[in-house]
Amino acid sequence: MSKIVIYTALFTDNIEEVFGTLPEYDIDNVEFICFTNTPHLKSNTWSIKLVDIKHNGRLSARQYKMLPHLFLPEYDGWVWMDNSCLFKYHPIDLYNLYMDGYDISLHEHCDRTTIKQEADLLVSRGHDVDIISKQILGYYSDGYQDQGLYETGILMRKNNYQVIQFNEKWWTEISTKSVRDQLSFSYIKWLESNVKINGIKETFVAHNHQLGKAQSEHFYTVPRQKVRLI
Repeated sequence: MSKIVIYTALFTDNIEEVFGTLPEYDIDNVEFICFTNTPHLKSNTWSIKLVDIKHNGRLSARQYKMLPHLFLPEYDGWVWMDNSCLFKYHPIDLYNLYMDGYDISLHEHCDRTTIKQEADLLVSRGHDVDIISKQILGYYSDGYQDQGLYETGILMRKNNYQVIQFNEKWWTEISTKSVRDQLSFSYIKWLESNVKINGIKETFVAHNHQLGKAQSEHFYTVPRQKVRLI
């Protein structure tokens, strides 16, 4: 049986700040790991891993998101979840369902279909205008062909050579260009065409503002709770 881990990261630029929430789950035989740089974070579900970071909080979270093969090499598969997301269904069941025959599985974007559409929206909102504009122009100048657009809040990956190469190239984009990882994911998908990616249309996560709306008799909806802070 494959050894799968659910993991996330919560970092702050001020370790004295008491911040953050994590979803609490009542699930047996599933490993949940949260990397953080603040000693204040406590959870009944998550194993809290206190680490030092080399970048600002936001970029450090991306580093742990992109590079699980460096931080969690002992697992056969990784399921990253943004701390703003919640599983509506059992995460291991989801992994087994959507990863059969694939290297990476994640949601297709529900509103936009190209990285240019995503970039245009971000620029219109004043986010990293110069960086994003230059990044997208560079991608299309490279000959990039549209690969769709994906939501990376929940990201399932196998621990294999192809995925590790994908991870490393994705991190290079994130660490040298915009931290908006949805922009660069599709570009790396184009570069690493041998990686089998499953674009999932079904919704199996909820965000904070969606809680309580979706119920299923076959799976359980997970309630959001605050992490106990001391």
